[in-house]
Amino acid sequence: FITITYGECYNKKESQTSQEKEEKYKFIKQRYKDLSYKDNDFTIIYPNTLSDVKLEGLILHHCVGSYVDRILDMTAYIMFIRKNEDINTPYFTLHYILENNKIVIKQVHGKYNCNTSDKILNFVKSWANKFGAKLEDINKCI
Repeated sequence: FITITYGECYNKKESQTSQEKEEKYKFIKQRYKDLSYKDNDFTIIYPNTLSDVKLEGLILHHCVGSYVDRILDMTAYIMFIRKNEDINTPYFTLHYILENNKIVIKQVHGKYNCNTSDKILNFVKSWANKFGAKLEDINKCI
């Protein structure tokens, strides 16, 4: 006779769902155009995993962790902006969408949803120019 609690069953199901989502992200990420970019101060890269997206939201105290399902259905794309001297530490997060195969930057935020500094804004503009991206009012929250 085996007894299993609802919590144990739920946690196992959540773990399987997370693993399935990570596998799906790994697959769709291979289809992404390489948009990584670097200047003297900053680097912009895609997250390696969905767990990285969630961690980004926790560390920076903003809502990017809630974007997992949108990332998986390819209605939102997330990239991380890092200081070159501290590439592993969350700094700013960029959210873009594709409209008619064109990149449209929707928002860029740092800790506690802070807006971009001039230095970050100039970096994002350089990145946007390189890849033909359109900048919307990136300091608004959506």
